[in-house]
Amino acid sequence: MRIEDWKNKELEKLYVNVFILEEETYVRLKEEIKKQKIYIFIGLNLKGYKEIIGLYTPEEETTGYWMKEIISLKSRGVESLFMVSMINNKWLKKVIKMNYPEVIYTPSLIEFYNKTDKYIARRDHRIIMREISRFYKSKTIEEGLVIYNNLKEQYKENKLLLMIIGKYEKEFIEMFKYSHQARVITSNTDDGRREGTSHSV
Repeated sequence: MRIEDWKNKELEKLYVNVFILEEETYVRLKEEIKKQKIYIFIGLNLKGYKEIIGLYTPEEETTGYWMKEIISLKSRGVESLFMVSMINNKWLKKVIKMNYPEVIYTPSLIEFYNKTDKYIARRDHRIIMREISRFYKSKTIEEGLVIYNNLKEQYKENKLLLMIIGKYEKEFIEMFKYSHQARVITSNTDDGRREGTSHSV
């Protein structure tokens, strides 16, 4: 499939969750090396399958830029979004809410994964992600806080890691205003970049 064909491919009417990944790369523009943000939208459909539904490289981020791209998603058939797991991007968040006013925003565990993996050994990092996922899946906030506080106690000597965890603490706790089912869905940390990757919800 050509890139242009893929960009115009018809999409699902409803996505249970859209995971938005922000990554950075370096590009050469007129003999100058510049840092370029790349946004990847991964949709989780009602059957539990993921697919990449959008790939964006904005030269300048504005409300106008994202309005054009989100309207393009709608024109490809996306009528409803239940949840969006995203990084804190004020333009993107505003535009998605304008087009899908009932959407639920959840903090992205994929972003949390990417922001913490460089500060701790891989084995311990897997433990942290497992415990944060358990926190999301807890049936009550009391149960979740026990897991969360035990995690902070376990890594209390790693001040930098605790600072990063603390940055997300308010968003993590606010997750408990949503249903248990919603928290289970968004606890997924598999970025599912291969189109059609299976995932059971």
